[in-house]
Amino acid sequence: FQKTLTVDPEDLDAHYNMMRCYRALRNPSMAAKSHKLYQRFKADESVDAITGIARRADPDANRERQPIHEHTNSYVVD
Repeated sequence: FQKTLTVDPEDLDAHYNMMRCYRALRNPSMAAKSHKLYQRFKADESVDAITGIARRADPDANRERQPIHEHTNSYVVD
Protein backbone atom coordinates (compact mmCIF):
# COMPACT_ATOMS: atom_id res chain seq x y z
CA PHE A 1 0.00 0.00 0.00
CA GLN A 2 2.91 2.33 0.63
CA LYS A 3 4.05 1.95 -2.98
CA THR A 4 0.55 2.82 -4.14
CA LEU A 5 0.61 5.98 -2.04
CA THR A 6 3.90 7.07 -3.61
CA VAL A 7 2.14 7.02 -6.99
CA ASP A 8 -1.22 8.36 -5.78
CA PRO A 9 -1.10 9.95 -2.31
CA GLU A 10 -4.90 10.32 -2.33
CA ASP A 11 -5.70 6.64 -3.03
CA LEU A 12 -8.64 5.90 -0.77
CA ASP A 13 -8.27 2.12 -0.77
CA ALA A 14 -4.59 2.31 0.16
CA HIS A 15 -5.28 4.59 3.14
CA TYR A 16 -8.12 2.33 4.30
CA ASN A 17 -6.01 -0.82 4.04
CA MET A 18 -3.03 0.86 5.72
CA MET A 19 -5.35 1.76 8.59
CA ARG A 20 -6.47 -1.86 8.90
CA CYS A 21 -2.89 -3.14 8.78
CA TYR A 22 -1.74 -0.75 11.49
CA ARG A 23 -4.69 -1.76 13.67
CA ALA A 24 -3.80 -5.43 13.21
CA LEU A 25 -0.20 -4.62 14.15
CA ARG A 26 -1.49 -2.78 17.25
CA ASN A 27 0.02 0.52 16.16
CA PRO A 28 -2.73 2.98 17.13
CA SER A 29 -0.86 6.17 16.25
CA MET A 30 -0.18 5.10 12.65
CA ALA A 31 -3.70 3.64 12.39
CA ALA A 32 -5.10 7.00 13.48
CA LYS A 33 -2.95 8.82 10.92
CA SER A 34 -4.15 6.52 8.12
CA HIS A 35 -7.75 6.87 9.31
CA LYS A 36 -7.46 10.66 9.26
CA LEU A 37 -6.16 10.58 5.66
CA TYR A 38 -8.87 8.10 4.67
CA GLN A 39 -11.55 10.42 6.06
CA ARG A 40 -9.97 13.40 4.31
CA PHE A 41 -10.07 11.82 0.85
CA LYS A 42 -13.35 9.92 1.29
CA ALA A 43 -16.16 11.27 -0.87
CA ASP A 44 -18.88 13.10 1.01
CA GLU A 45 -22.00 11.12 0.14
CA SER A 46 -24.33 13.89 1.26
CA VAL A 47 -22.99 16.12 -1.52
CA ASP A 48 -24.55 13.89 -4.18
CA ALA A 49 -27.97 14.25 -2.56
CA ILE A 50 -27.60 18.02 -2.62
CA THR A 51 -26.09 18.46 -6.09
CA GLY A 52 -27.48 15.39 -7.86
CA ILE A 53 -30.70 17.02 -9.06
CA ALA A 54 -28.86 19.97 -10.61
CA ARG A 55 -26.26 17.72 -12.24
CA ARG A 56 -28.94 15.51 -13.78
CA ALA A 57 -30.83 18.57 -15.02
CA ASP A 58 -27.76 20.00 -16.79
CA PRO A 59 -25.60 17.22 -18.31
CA ASP A 60 -23.18 19.74 -19.87
CA ALA A 61 -22.44 21.37 -16.51
CA ASN A 62 -22.09 17.92 -14.96
CA ARG A 63 -19.55 16.95 -17.62
CA GLU A 64 -17.55 20.14 -16.97
CA ARG A 65 -17.25 19.37 -13.26
CA GLN A 66 -15.55 16.03 -13.97
CA PRO A 67 -11.76 16.11 -13.43
CA ILE A 68 -11.19 14.59 -16.87
CA HIS A 69 -13.56 15.38 -19.70
CA GLU A 70 -13.48 15.98 -23.44
CA HIS A 71 -14.39 19.08 -25.39
CA THR A 72 -15.69 18.55 -28.89
CA ASN A 73 -14.22 20.60 -31.68
CA SER A 74 -16.80 22.67 -33.54
CA TYR A 75 -14.40 23.77 -36.28
CA VAL A 76 -14.85 22.22 -39.70
CA VAL A 77 -11.71 21.92 -41.80
CA ASP A 78 -12.23 21.83 -45.57
